[in-house]
Order: sequence, then structure tokens, then C-alpha cells
Amino acid sequence: MITTSVCIATFRRPTELERLLEALCAQRGAPDFEVVVVDNDPQQSAKAIAERFSAAIALTYCHEPVPGVAAVRNRAVVTSRGQFLAFIDDDEWPIPEWLAHFHDAAVESGADGVFGGIANQFATDVPQHIRGCGVFDATELADGADLRWWQTRTGNAYVRRTALPDQAAPFDVKYGLTGGEDTHMFCAMLRKGSRFVWSTRALVHSFHPLSRANLRWLFWRSLRYGGTGTEVEWLHLSLTKRFKLGTRSILRAVRLFGLAAFLWPRDKTAASRLVFVAGMDAGRTLRLLGWRIEIYRQDRLPRDAGKPAAAHAVFDRY
Repeated sequence: MITTSVCIATFRRPTELERLLEALCAQRGAPDFEVVVVDNDPQQSAKAIAERFSAAIALTYCHEPVPGVAAVRNRAVVTSRGQFLAFIDDDEWPIPEWLAHFHDAAVESGADGVFGGIANQFATDVPQHIRGCGVFDATELADGADLRWWQTRTGNAYVRRTALPDQAAPFDVKYGLTGGEDTHMFCAMLRKGSRFVWSTRALVHSFHPLSRANLRWLFWRSLRYGGTGTEVEWLHLSLTKRFKLGTRSILRAVRLFGLAAFLWPRDKTAASRLVFVAGMDAGRTLRLLGWRIEIYRQDRLPRDAGKPAAAHAVFDRY
């Protein structure tokens, strides 16, 4: 049986995918592994790139027609054969010892999941205040430290297959366009007694162009992060508690947005960090009111030339 399956969800990022596959071909000391590339582009833009690497590494290419990252990740899980699943985003690329460090940490700790750090790189036109806004802050934990739900994500994760909450569809497809499907899955695993640890050595790099590192992107992303936190921690509470928490969050959001506007001419980095925190507070309240932010719909809609498309909010009563 294959030890590790590297699961890659991709959507119209051919250059980034090629860079990632080249890095996987250069892995050193890794357990026996396969690569599963699941393409969510209706035009199957990743197919030619994946086929070009199939002679160098054990690689399976799949096309997932159902839009949304959750369906894509589920397809990768079902298609893969490894005892461990290594999740990495298509705009990331690992160091040569990535899989070796991940597997060693999983075996030595006995944990159900191991998570590693992300070294961020930015396009030259990404302003400094966006780089320092808080979204890209590095996680600083001791090697082997236990993790909580808010420290988990599928960008750079190594997961024991038998610990998944569902072997066929561990990612909930209702979060396909909103994101947060990974957080909800890892929360479900933690509730069942899984243990997650940190690896300081299993490092990946991530590149951020201006289209995914600007103030609009920051705002919509913060709304979604806040909404996911509400789904995990607040939606099960009584109506009275939700009302109090929502009121407190929106009042703090208004205050922080106002402070951010005041600071903007003087200190754009500090102001951007306030926008991020305020956006999460606003996202918490919006989610209590039934709004969900579909951040992954933006790439599937027509966009004005040179302008990043806005995310969309939908009203959901579930």
C-alpha cells in the first residue's frame, strides 16, 4: 500500500501547479508517495501539465465538474490510496525534505494530523501594509506542540486517513464556495478525539500576487474567517447568547473600522490590521444573521479588466 498521497486541488493556476509538481519531483528521503491532482476548471486547464509530469512521479489526474473546493478535496481523498494524505495548495511549493519531515513527525508523535509552516513570498507590487495586515503572519509554535481548531488548514497538512470523519466525503460540500470546509472537517476530527501537532521543519513556500493580496481581498477574507468562527463556536448557542455576542461583535467592528479610517493616512499597516480584525467581527455578526461569504465564487465570474472580482454574500437558513 502506498504510504502517502499528496492531494492537490487546482483551479486555473497552471504556472503555480507546474512549480509545485517540480518541487514534488525533487523530494528527498520521502516515504513512497503518489500525487493526485484534481482540476475544477471546466476547460481542464491542468490536464496537460499533470500529464507532462506523470512519467517522473506516480501521478493521477482527475477532473471534478462540481464547482467548489470541498467537492475537489473529496474527489482527491476518494481517488488517493495512501495511508496518509498530504494536503498542499496549488499556489504553494514545498522544501525538498517536506514529506520526509511530515512522515517522521506523524510516526514519532502518533498524531492524526501534522501541520507545518508557510513562508510567504509576495509580488513586488503588493504594498507593505497588506503584507503586514495579519493574514500572512507566521505561526510560531514549538515542534510537536498540540494544535486547536483555529490553527488548522489544508494548506500544508499531513493527515492519517483512518482518522477522517468520513472516508468518502470528509469535506462538507455546503462550504464549497465559501471555504472553511477544512476547518469544519478538522473540528469534527478533534471532537472525535484526534490529536494534531505542529512541525517546524515541514515547510512550504507560498506566493501571493496583487490579485490575492489587496485591501478588497483582505476585507472579504476577514468576513469569511469571522463567519467560520461563528459556525464553529456560536451557532449552537441559545438565541440570547448569540444576540449578545453578535451585538458586541458589530459594535467592536464599527469602532475598529472607524479607528482604521483615522489611522490610514498615518500608518497603513496598523490600519490594515484593524480592518482585518474588524472584518472578522463583522463576519461573525453577518453569519449569525444568516449570511455566508462565497469567496471562491469570484474566480468563476466575469471580471473587469485589471480589477479583482468581489466575493459574494448569500443568505443561508440552515
